[in-house]
Amino acid sequence: MSGKDKIILGKMIKYCEDSVKYIKGLDFETFSSNELILTFSIFSLSQLGELSAKLSEDVKSKHTEIPWNALKSIRNRIVHDYDGVQYRVIWDTLVRDIPPLIQQLRNV
Repeated sequence: MSGKDKIILGKMIKYCEDSVKYIKGLDFETFSSNELILTFSIFSLSQLGELSAKLSEDVKSKHTEIPWNALKSIRNRIVHDYDGVQYRVIWDTLVRDIPPLIQQLRNV
């Protein structure tokens, strides 16, 4: 794995860890009414998609357990349809999908 890939993976892990840390102890209602946390969460997910696109194909092809296309898709949805972003989808992604993603990224 290249040094560039290691840096990118490190950044991805940091965004994941921070997003989980900032929603800890919150319920959906608190999350969806807190503009600062919403903004950070949406930004973090868009960064995950952006960074995943910069990883080498070698890394992605060796780690098919990671949903690379889903990361890219959520980024595209956020960036190109911001007003249509569903907070419930963001919340569910942060609660259900990001914790296991952290471990998957660490395993790379």
